[in-house]
Amino acid sequence: MSGYVNYEIDFTGVATASEFHERIRQGMQVPEYYGDNLDSLYDVLSEMRGRVVFKGTENIDEDMVEYMNRFRAMCADLKGAGILELVIL
Repeated sequence: MSGYVNYEIDFTGVATASEFHERIRQGMQVPEYYGDNLDSLYDVLSEMRGRVVFKGTENIDEDMVEYMNRFRAMCADLKGAGILELVIL
């Protein structure tokens, strides 16, 4: 992926990991090989330059809390690289 991206993805009401990754697929351009897991998302995001806003991360199903915590930790790792601006709301 090349060029500057500017995506906004709303996770409000997400109840499953499958739904989480479907929102990713709907909200930003991912390669065909995207694997619907956090490792694959990390790989995709690490290739991007620009800004990605993730909204509604607090308004998720109770069953998704641990998954979202792992997602936040992954984003913290990516933020450290300073290439992609990730905003988690």
